[in-house]
Amino acid sequence: MNIKQTIETIINKDVYCNQTVIVGEMLKLDNSNLLQHDDIENHFIFRNSESGDTITHDAYCELTRLDTDDVSEYLEEQLDIRQWYSVSQWLADKLFALGQPVIRLNGVGYWWGRTFCVQALEDDYCFEQIAKESV
Repeated sequence: MNIKQTIETIINKDVYCNQTVIVGEMLKLDNSNLLQHDDIENHFIFRNSESGDTITHDAYCELTRLDTDDVSEYLEEQLDIRQWYSVSQWLADKLFALGQPVIRLNGVGYWWGRTFCVQALEDDYCFEQIAKESV
């Protein structure tokens, strides 16, 4: 199976449906026990002010733990999530590892916060990365 076929298989099997309206409405309810902004993992990235490179929150925490001078070169940015997709746990974990915003509520559901949505899902860089790992 080539990369394109693998991407199509992943999307057909692990992306359930667009739930932008549902997740957005749940997040608007500030005191909701259902879903809160703190439930979004990888909602923030850290951009190097000199090189423009980005790292995830976990990588930033590791730099902080190591107490390196590199920490001061990173600025926190909140990702602009444009769409929410209900996805499988497997895909949520893969997307999280790529630094993508996800909500992983065990027993409730898993969602991917898509930040770039002017192209078809099959053309999304994330799926290419995951497919390359899977082939």
